[in-house]
Amino acid sequence: AWQKKVIANTNDTIRVVYSGDSTTEGGEFVAKTTQYLTDLTGLVFKSFNRGYSAQTTTRWDTLYLKQDTAAIPTMDLYVVRWGINDGFFNLGLASFQTRLRSGLAKLRAWKNSTALGIVLMTPNATSYSGTKSNEAWHDQINAIIRQAARDYQCFFFDTYSLMKDANSSRGLLTWLDNVETHPNTYAQRLIAGEL
Repeated sequence: AWQKKVIANTNDTIRVVYSGDSTTEGGEFVAKTTQYLTDLTGLVFKSFNRGYSAQTTTRWDTLYLKQDTAAIPTMDLYVVRWGINDGFFNLGLASFQTRLRSGLAKLRAWKNSTALGIVLMTPNATSYSGTKSNEAWHDQINAIIRQAARDYQCFFFDTYSLMKDANSSRGLLTWLDNVETHPNTYAQRLIAGEL
């Protein structure tokens, strides 16, 4: 898949699909990641932003995943970044785990790990106070995402560990937007650079 194109220094365009909630949809994350990949390898990357604001892993598993694979069947790399809104809407850990694993199973039935690379990202930390999308939620889904990455041959990227315990930084560090969810320009560049 994509790594073979990088190693072979091919002239083929490497197609990367980014699937996630509003933290994927908005801002500079997709553009900066694409720029960094191109700068590091000298190869051509074409990115597809398939982020959907205020949506959950359930919606990804039942609708967006099918749309993504139909719209970009030649993708080389699929970046999965879901989970914040599952906690916000209090869907529960069992639902999150079931839907994440169901979606990954569909991806692997469609293309094996030789044909498609998958990056499975944890959500970034949030400063939601009074909702279920808080530090406890992120700590719990981190283990679920990590295990799913092992089981479905994905690259695991721990976005949450870059900025853990966001409530402690409220008013001190300004890396989240005014709704305490979306990384600002600095944080998006940090995440993209680490990825």
